[in-house]
Amino acid sequence: MQPGDVRAFLGKKAIVAAFGIWAAKDRSGYIHIHMTGDNKNFRHITVCNNPNSKLRYNKVLFRDLRKLLIAYDKWTYQGE
Repeated sequence: MQPGDVRAFLGKKAIVAAFGIWAAKDRSGYIHIHMTGDNKNFRHITVCNNPNSKLRYNKVLFRDLRKLLIAYDKWTYQGE
């Protein structure tokens, strides 16, 4: 699957969707996890580990995406 690919389960109310996910630090030093899909139905979104951010902070989503990146050896911020 490539980012943007979607596969529907027959007779079910669910899909499998491919997203690109990666981590990067912003200018202030906080890590942001980026997700992108097909840029039509699912555009680029960001979640961060900055508790002072009102728009992008989501502790649980950040934790789970971080675990996913670590599981596939794509987390480059050891100890963070």
